[in-house]
Amino acid sequence: MNKRIKCFVIIFLCLGLMACAQLKKVREMPINDIDLAQVQDGTYTGDFTYGLFGIDFTYVVETDVQSNRITDIRVVKNRDTNHAKLAENVIPRVIESQSPNVDAHTGATTTSKALLKAIERSLVKGIALRENMPTSNETPHADETPHADETPHATDVETGASYQE
Repeated sequence: MNKRIKCFVIIFLCLGLMACAQLKKVREMPINDIDLAQVQDGTYTGDFTYGLFGIDFTYVVETDVQSNRITDIRVVKNRDTNHAKLAENVIPRVIESQSPNVDAHTGATTTSKALLKAIERSLVKGIALRENMPTSNETPHADETPHADETPHATDVETGASYQE
């Protein structure tokens, strides 16, 4: 019986260390500044997912950009916990600073960083859309027309977290 307890404790400690390592990656991942002059006007959806023990936590936002300014950010998907709701306090700071590169909310760092990365990714879509837009002399083919809501799946190389671009 004593061996079973020791084995359980060792497994529990290993799982705890693995969870801490994943959370640390999310907390320390960089949030990049976005040149809003490069973002086309529109509404863009961005998401960020990280996982612990086979459970994925996905955060989704919609970011409105008008005249090279972030005008609104809506949280489409967030967990229903106190920390998750506290993390949403980063949104007014993003709008005020016009950048997703703001400090995370103390006490909700991991979720704050997840929301900030989702905001960053939504803005990157506006840049990609602008870069893929035809010049005034070009006519796009039906299968080449960019859409703000197209979201192919990818993996963040730095954190290993999956997301949709």
